[in-house]
Amino acid sequence: MAVDAIHANYYMGALFYALIILVVDGIPELRMTVSRLAVFNKQRELCFYPAWAYAIPAAILKVPLSFLEAFVWTALTYYVIGYSPEVSRFSRQFLLLFLVHLTSTSMYRFTASVFQTVVASTLAGSLVLLIVLLFGGFLIKKPSMPAWLEWGFWLSPLTYGEIGLTVNEFLAPRWGKVSSANATIGQQILESRGLNFHGYFYWISVAALIGFTVLFNAGFTLALTFLKYPGKTRAIISSEKYNQLQGKIDGGICAGKNKSTTSACSKSSTEPDKGRLVLPFVPLTLTFKDVQYYVDTPLEMRKRSIPGVPKIEDKCNPATWMLEVTSRSAEAELGVDFAQIYRQSTLYKENKQLVEQLSSPIPGSKDLHYPRRFPQNARKTNKQPARLVQYAWCNLLVEVPYSFALSVIYVIITYPMIGYSLSAYKIFWSFYGMFCTLLCFNYLGMLLISVTPNAQVAIILCSIAYATMNFFSGFIVPKKDRYTASPTSYSNVVWIWLYYICPTSWALEGMFTSQYGDLDKEISVFGETKTASAFIEDYFGYRQNFLGVAGLVLITIPIVVASLFTYFIGKLNFQRR
Repeated sequence: MAVDAIHANYYMGALFYALIILVVDGIPELRMTVSRLAVFNKQRELCFYPAWAYAIPAAILKVPLSFLEAFVWTALTYYVIGYSPEVSRFSRQFLLLFLVHLTSTSMYRFTASVFQTVVASTLAGSLVLLIVLLFGGFLIKKPSMPAWLEWGFWLSPLTYGEIGLTVNEFLAPRWGKVSSANATIGQQILESRGLNFHGYFYWISVAALIGFTVLFNAGFTLALTFLKYPGKTRAIISSEKYNQLQGKIDGGICAGKNKSTTSACSKSSTEPDKGRLVLPFVPLTLTFKDVQYYVDTPLEMRKRSIPGVPKIEDKCNPATWMLEVTSRSAEAELGVDFAQIYRQSTLYKENKQLVEQLSSPIPGSKDLHYPRRFPQNARKTNKQPARLVQYAWCNLLVEVPYSFALSVIYVIITYPMIGYSLSAYKIFWSFYGMFCTLLCFNYLGMLLISVTPNAQVAIILCSIAYATMNFFSGFIVPKKDRYTASPTSYSNVVWIWLYYICPTSWALEGMFTSQYGDLDKEISVFGETKTASAFIEDYFGYRQNFLGVAGLVLITIPIVVASLFTYFIGKLNFQRR
C-alpha cells in the first residue's frame, strides 16, 4: 500500500483489527476459569492451599500461549500488510501484541472469578468487551468524547494498545515526509485520529499493559480468596416425606443411642424447612451387606515383631496405620482376632440392624427397573425428526421478540445520543438493520452449536466467524479497495465474494446508505471537499439505489441460517454410547 493519507486509514484499520483478534481471543478464558472454580473452591474449603498458590501458576501458564499467539500473528501479517520494514518496529509491535493478549486473558479470568457462573460471566465478559472497544480510541476518537467521559479512554487497556501500535508505525521514517501543513504525514494521521502522542508513549503503553495484567491477576487472587462460591442447587424433599422416612428408620438410626442423640434426631425430624424449594423426586437407598475387603500383607510386615498395638506416629496416614495394626501378622503376635471382637461389639449389632431396616422397601415403593438393557437410539424413531423440527423452530421463534426488544432499546437510547437524523424513514432503517443483525448473530450461534460436538469447539468456531465477519464487513478495508484495477483476477473475485456473503457487510451498507446516501452536505476528508453521499460511494462503494437490495439480503440471511440450523439439528447426532 502507498504511504499517503488514504492508505494510512487502511493501516490504522489493520492495527485495530489485530487488537480485536487478540482481545477476543481471550474470551474462552471465561469458560475455562469457571469450569475450574468448583474444584478449586472445594480444595480451598479443605485448606489444601491458598488462593495465590493457584492464581500465580494460572497466570504464568498463559505467558507462553500469549507469546505464541502474538508471534504467529505478527510474523504472518507484519510484512504481508506492508508495515514499516525496520526489524526494531517489528519487534515492538510483537511485544505490544503479546502484552495485549496477556492483559486480555487476565481480564477475562478476573471477570470469571467474580461472577463464577457461565451465564453471568459470559454476560459480564460481553459487557466488558463492549466498554473496552468503545473507549479504545478507534471507534470513537478521544477528541470526540465528552470531557466527562475521557476517563474511560485512559482506563481502557485497548487504548494503550492503540497508542503503542500507531505511534510505533506512524512515527517511522517513511511517514516523516513534511506536508503542506508543516507537519509530517504520520503526525497528521495521528492528529486526525486523536492519537498524536510522542514516541515515548510507546513505552508508557507497555508499562500500562503490564500494570493492567498485574492488577487483573491481583483481583483474580482476591476474588478467589474472599468471594463465596455459589455452589450447586440440590434437590430436597418435603418435611412430611422426610418425617415419614425418618419414622421408618428412626429405630435403626436413633435406637440405642444416648438421650442427647435421640433428642437431636427427634428435633431434626420435626424441624420445619422454611424458604426452600421442594422438588418432586423419589429417594433411593442402596445397602451393602457383608462387604469383605482384603489386602495382602507384605512379606516385610510379616517378619515384624510388633509388641502390642503401636500408637500412630506423627504425619502417618491413618489408613496405612489401620491396615498395619489389624493385619493377620499383628493379630498373630497379639493373639487376638479383631474381626471376632467387632462381631461381638454393640456397633456391629447396631449397623446390622440399620442395614436390615434400610433393606426393607418403604410400603408402596417398587424396585428400580429398566425396560431395556441399553438406551434406545432416539433418532431412529419415526416421530423424532418431527419433534426435533418443532424444537428447532421453537428455539428460533423465541429469539424474534428478544431481538425486537433489544433493537427498540438500542434505537431509543443510541439514535438520539449519536445525533442521527430524526426522519422516520432513517429511524426505521436503523432499527431494521439492527434487528436483522441480531437475529443473524443469534441464529449463527445456534447453527454453530448444532454442527459441533461440544461447546468448546463451538466457541472456537464462533471466534473465527466473528473475526472473519469483522474483517470482511467493509469498514476496516472498504469494498472498493478489494475490487481493484484487475476485477477478473482470481484473488479479487474471492475477496469480493467473501465480502458479499458476510452478514455484517450488508448491515453496514444498509445503515450507512440509509443515513448518508441522500445527504448533500459537504465534508472535508483526506484533504478533499465532497458531499457525504459522494464520499460513502467513492470510499465505501455504497450507492443509494442499492439500498433495497441490501434490505432484502438483510432479512434473507437470518432465514437461511435458521433453515440450516433446523436441518443440522435433525441430521447430526454427536451422542455416543
